[in-house]
Amino acid sequence: MCLVFFFTTISVNAQTYNEDIEGTTKLTNVELVKKDIVTKAALGDFGIGTAKNTRNTSIQGNSVFIAQIGDFNAALLNVKSRASEINIEQNGDFNLTGLDYNVDTVITDIKQEGNRNVVFDIVQDRTANISLDLEQQGNNLNFQRLGSNSLTESLQFIQTEASPSLIIRSSTNGTPDN
Repeated sequence: MCLVFFFTTISVNAQTYNEDIEGTTKLTNVELVKKDIVTKAALGDFGIGTAKNTRNTSIQGNSVFIAQIGDFNAALLNVKSRASEINIEQNGDFNLTGLDYNVDTVITDIKQEGNRNVVFDIVQDRTANISLDLEQQGNNLNFQRLGSNSLTESLQFIQTEASPSLIIRSSTNGTPDN
């Protein structure tokens, strides 16, 4: 007896286009700022502070301090800067912090209180002077900053389970529409 099996693979690709009903085009980051659609006050309404960190002008050298209490916490750092001060405190289990910087100066203070919290902060602008002061209080929290501009170069935020995921995508510092 001979059994023959035929396997058929069907591949379907689909894409949906949604045309803009009002005929407007996508606004660039510069246009969003000029039209006051995204402002420092609007970010403040969400509890995100954007005051410039004055320590960026005075720090010298590079320092990293990591304190981990718990199991399976990880801190992955790739930093290229003229001056930096990075402090990471992880208190819980399975917390992850990933920092990838190519900037002029950076000041980062991260405190993760809870389990399975994630921070990714990626800024690739050699002229940027950035800072991040983030405290995660709770479990399964996700924070990402991808790039920086004049609105997002300096952030202060306390993240709780009320805002479990915060993703900030910004264009290059100084030229927001690049």
